[in-house]
Amino acid sequence: MSKVNPLYILTFLVILLIFSISKVNYSKEQLKSVKDEYTNIENIANELYVLKKIYADKKSIKHQIESILRNRALSDANIEKVYKKSSIVISSDAISLKGLNFLVGKVVNKTFNIKKLKIKKISKKSATLLMEIAW
Repeated sequence: MSKVNPLYILTFLVILLIFSISKVNYSKEQLKSVKDEYTNIENIANELYVLKKIYADKKSIKHQIESILRNRALSDANIEKVYKKSSIVISSDAISLKGLNFLVGKVVNKTFNIKKLKIKKISKKSATLLMEIAW
């Protein structure tokens, strides 16, 4: 039986130690990148939650639109509202430019998801309107 040289054993252990250290460092880098990615995804999820809460609240959107449409500036506009499953369509065949300016100003300055907006000038004082707001 021959003896195993202790230098071989020591060399093997040093190589094993270097290999283990490199594997641990690589795993730490992967863990750090996964943590960064998780934090990024968590931030995006929080932003989406807030945006969904703002833009997808059907009851709040209906209440805000009804509040805007009840204003006296729009009393002579003959505005028609059609509620659909995922939106509301607001239309008028003859709306004064003052009322149109008021309505568009209020709608644009609120947090509404405007899918469609068509305005056509009829005369110097009136226009037609077709607006679709989604929730």
